[in-house]
Amino acid sequence: MRSLWWLSTVIEDPSHPAVKLGFMLHDQPGTPTDPCRFAVPVLLSAGAAVLIADLTCRGKTASVEDNLTGIQIEVVESITVLVREASELLVPYPTFIFDRFLAVHLTDSGWSQTDLSDDLDPGLSLRLLDYDTADKDR
Repeated sequence: MRSLWWLSTVIEDPSHPAVKLGFMLHDQPGTPTDPCRFAVPVLLSAGAAVLIADLTCRGKTASVEDNLTGIQIEVVESITVLVREASELLVPYPTFIFDRFLAVHLTDSGWSQTDLSDDLDPGLSLRLLDYDTADKDR
């Protein structure tokens, strides 16, 4: 029940390392630096069901010409959990969905990228909520 451990850990400690995820896309140089709030769905297998934990997060993003090129999760502000039948999509580890072609999951040996494009509901993806301009000077 790795997924339920992960979910309970994030609920207990919203800034736990198990949720802190950061990377740059398409081999872009640099690190995310623009403060932002966003929502990202995380798929979790739980026996006869798949849980979709929709995380509202505070963190940082990077972009080039209005295209997202990087993301850093710093803290989870809230979680909404949806339950679906397990036959829809089984994942062995908590899997962060950024879009249909980019999913990142936490394995025993670290973060790993995967493509769930054939199995994924197109509505599941990262959503930018707002840019926190007050934090830009930090």
